[in-house]
Amino acid sequence: MRPGWVRRKLGDLLSVQNGFAFDSNFFGPEGMPLIRIRDLKDGRTTETRYTGEYAPRFVVSAGDFLVGMDGEFACYEWKGEPALLNQRVCRLEELHHDLEPRFLLHGINAHLKSIEDATGYTTVKHLSSKQILGIELQLPSREEQRRIVAVLDAAFKGIDSAAANARENLLRARELYESQLESLFSTLTGNWPERPLEQVAAITNGFAFKSTDFQAAPGVKSIKISNVGVRAFIDDGGDYLPASFAKRHSKFAVTQGSIVLALTRTIIAGGLKVAMVPSDFDGALLNQRVAAIQPNSSDLDSSFLFAYLSTRRVMKYVMAKVNTLMQPNLSITDLRALPLPIPNVAEQQELLAALEGFNRGSKGLESICSRKLAALNELKQSLLHQAFSGRLSS
Repeated sequence: MRPGWVRRKLGDLLSVQNGFAFDSNFFGPEGMPLIRIRDLKDGRTTETRYTGEYAPRFVVSAGDFLVGMDGEFACYEWKGEPALLNQRVCRLEELHHDLEPRFLLHGINAHLKSIEDATGYTTVKHLSSKQILGIELQLPSREEQRRIVAVLDAAFKGIDSAAANARENLLRARELYESQLESLFSTLTGNWPERPLEQVAAITNGFAFKSTDFQAAPGVKSIKISNVGVRAFIDDGGDYLPASFAKRHSKFAVTQGSIVLALTRTIIAGGLKVAMVPSDFDGALLNQRVAAIQPNSSDLDSSFLFAYLSTRRVMKYVMAKVNTLMQPNLSITDLRALPLPIPNVAEQQELLAALEGFNRGSKGLESICSRKLAALNELKQSLLHQAFSGRLSS
């Protein structure tokens, strides 16, 4: 430790406010924004809103420092509109005058990552307020803290600009695949006979589990709307259901490779919320407003169906069935009636082979962008290590 620096516990420098377990029965497309763990990285927006009553002390403002306490442990600055502090997210507040706020923001994440790496788990890692308060931070004078923050902020501005360009290129790579997907389907669908989805697939509507059914302790995994992204399954380290529910609600269990589709907020800016269930969610129970789709005909390949559900044609069908003045919500009846063009199996395989070729090219571009993002992150971590070991020059 550098001369003049002191070691202080965060418990002596700030307090931690834990989020509140808001009732999911009041979650929806309207109301007060509610911050969940998955919203922290963006730090500006949240898909979840809350229409119930709440105490003003749980309202988060721009500039507040928030920590996700499940899965990945990290601190972020909230930059969005006022929103509610949900359970398993905490706020760092009442900072001591010896502590420069942004010095804390830059310095705490390395300690949180060390705790994360050392934490054992069965299904998901959990962080406690006590662990946060027990972190020991090396502190120079307040003036030196400001100098370090100024150097880091200037360096990170350039790094963040380069990262933004890499993310933009990553987005373009994904858009290229989407364009190729549309082109292929638009060329071939005209000659295919159409059948309602329910004739060739088993469709399961999720069960309305009570909010009191869910628990933080490991049990049976559930699949909620929050797990269904745009062509991507999101493991947000969410809540669990009691182990006894596996047998009691077995008809709502989904298997690896099943397709899940969000019936509420079915369409977001990125497209239709549809995903394939990964292996570690095999046997998970389907929650309300999520549908599971499993082909039950030898005439339909699951990967072909997933690709088709990702097209703009399906988005147009959904938009025609919902009230576009509100966030789009699809009925299970309309999902069952979705017209599905079905070529013969050989044609399906031919189309999937072409898509795989497009996908390889797109993934190659994505890989380049991802490596660049990783390198920029490593540069950030190196600068932080120098800063908090007292070796950062002006």
